[in-house]
Amino acid sequence: MARLALRALAILAGTIFFASSGIFFLIHLSGDPTYGFLPVNTSPEIRESVRERLGLDQPLLTQYCMFMRDAFTLDFGYSWSLRQPAAEAVLRVFPATMQLALIGTVSAVVVGVVLGVITSATRSGPLEWLLSATTLVGLAIPGFWLGTLLILLFAVELGWFPSSGSAGWRSMVLPIVALTLHPASMIARLVRANMRDVESTMYIRTARAKGVPTRAVQWRHMLPNAILPAVAYVGLHAAGLIGGAIVIESVFAWPGVGRMALQAALERDMPVIHAFVVLSAVMVTLVNILVDLTAMAIDPRLRSSQVMSNAT
Repeated sequence: MARLALRALAILAGTIFFASSGIFFLIHLSGDPTYGFLPVNTSPEIRESVRERLGLDQPLLTQYCMFMRDAFTLDFGYSWSLRQPAAEAVLRVFPATMQLALIGTVSAVVVGVVLGVITSATRSGPLEWLLSATTLVGLAIPGFWLGTLLILLFAVELGWFPSSGSAGWRSMVLPIVALTLHPASMIARLVRANMRDVESTMYIRTARAKGVPTRAVQWRHMLPNAILPAVAYVGLHAAGLIGGAIVIESVFAWPGVGRMALQAALERDMPVIHAFVVLSAVMVTLVNILVDLTAMAIDPRLRSSQVMSNAT
C-alpha cells in the first residue's frame, strides 16, 4: 500500500508539472494573453497597464517559476475574465461534471458488462449479429454527432427531454446517453473477447462438467477473470470524463467544468485553465488508485504480487 501511495504521489507531481508547463508555453506561444479577454480596440496604454497588473510584463522565466509555484501551492489567483478566484470558479461547476461522469460511467459499465456477457454466450444467430453491430455502431458514432441527433429527435421533434441546461433529472438523460454509448460498446467488446478466452480454460470445463448452471459459470467464474481489461479501460474513461466532457457539455449547454475550460481557453484565461488542469490531475490520480484497488480486489494474484514487491 505504501508503494502504491508513493507511486500515486509521483504520478500526481509529474502530471501537474508537465501539464502546467504545457499550458504555460502554449498560451504564451499563441500571442499576448490579454487579447483573449480584453476588447480588440483597447488602447495600448490600458493593455500595458493590465499586463503589468497581472505580471505579464515580467521575463518569461520569472512568469514560469511563479506559474509552477502556484500549481503546487494550489493558489491560482483571480480569473482574468470572470473576476473571481479561479479555484472557486472551477469548484463551483465541478459537481455538475462529476454528476454526469459518475452516472455515465456506472451506466456504461452496467450496459457494457451485460452486453459483453450475452454476446460471449451467443456464437451465432440474429441476436449475436445484432449485438455485435450495435457495439460497432456505438464505437463509430462521434459523441457530438450523437448528441445532436438526440436533441433533434427527442427534444425538438418529440419534446420528451430538454435540449439544454440542468433543470432536473430529465435534462440529464440525453447527455448521459451520449456519454454512455461509446464506452459501453468498448466495454462490451472487451468483456466478450476475454470471456471467450476464459471459456476454454480447465477450471471452466470442470465447472461445466460438475453441472454448475450456465449463468453461475458466466457471472461467478468467467466474468471476474475476464473483466480486468475492462476495469482498466473504465479507469481511463472515467478520468477523461472527470477532466471534463467538453464536447458533450458544449452540445447540451451543460454548466460543467469542461464547458468552462473551453470558454477559458478561448479567452486565454490562464488562472482558470490552470485550476482546471491541476484539479483534473488530482482526480485522475485518485481514479487510477481506485482502479488499482478494484483490480486487486477482483484478482488475488495482484494482491499477492503487491505483497511480494513490498517485501522485497
